[in-house]
Amino acid sequence: MGSSLLTAVSGLESFNEWISTISNNIANAETTAYKSQSVSFADMLSESLSASAATSAGSGVTINSITTSWTQGGFSSTETSTDLAINGSGFFIVRDEDGTGMTYYTRSGEFDFDTNGNLVSSTGLAVQGYKINDDGSLSALGNIKVSYEASAPVATTEMSTNVSLNSELEENGTFSTSTTVYDSLGNSIPITIVYTKTANNNEWTWEASISDTYGTLEGDSSGTITFDTDGSLTAGTNPVFELTLTNGAATGQEVTWELYDTAGTTNGSLVQ
Repeated sequence: MGSSLLTAVSGLESFNEWISTISNNIANAETTAYKSQSVSFADMLSESLSASAATSAGSGVTINSITTSWTQGGFSSTETSTDLAINGSGFFIVRDEDGTGMTYYTRSGEFDFDTNGNLVSSTGLAVQGYKINDDGSLSALGNIKVSYEASAPVATTEMSTNVSLNSELEENGTFSTSTTVYDSLGNSIPITIVYTKTANNNEWTWEASISDTYGTLEGDSSGTITFDTDGSLTAGTNPVFELTLTNGAATGQEVTWELYDTAGTTNGSLVQ
């Protein structure tokens, strides 16, 4: 009788553990980066002095293991630019800088900056990363810190566009695009380029300009571009704009429109 009761109790205990695991999965359904768990059972066999187990009854059931599913979860969008997610294998590395100094690993990417500019987890642990040196090498693993010090503005010297012009546009049809550059004071200046289709199916004219609010665009401010039958730009040279500015920034700023590589071959940024 006693063994029968123990067998029944083992079933109740194992079933309770299974229900607890399911309940924990449900409770953490909205927990960021939570990985669900599953239970596997194993039967308990009685010892037998005979050569055959045919006369030996089982002793119940036990929890064999509780395993965690490490399959890729879904992604969700947030309004915080520092929230991150890992696609595939791997963990974020975080460190307890103010306490034990221990290093931990997590799949949760709920990060933000603290008052010192360090990227930290929701529990205040410092996110670790490698700084890229000027020579391309990596520094030692350390805190990811963003300086709040003001940086001097740098005037734009090169710009690029990614444009695909419609070959079926009628003659004299136009298409325009705008790219932002920055002057010596850090002001943003939109450069507008208007493309006009000519009678030649593979030829367009273009004209670049800026608003009178900033000044005028001179230098290579207009030109003609021709495309091959595969839609790629024929050989040429990069136009150089000269911004004559009246907004207090350094005038005569030259900006190169990157269309070709050093050999004069198209870089693929402008196609038809």
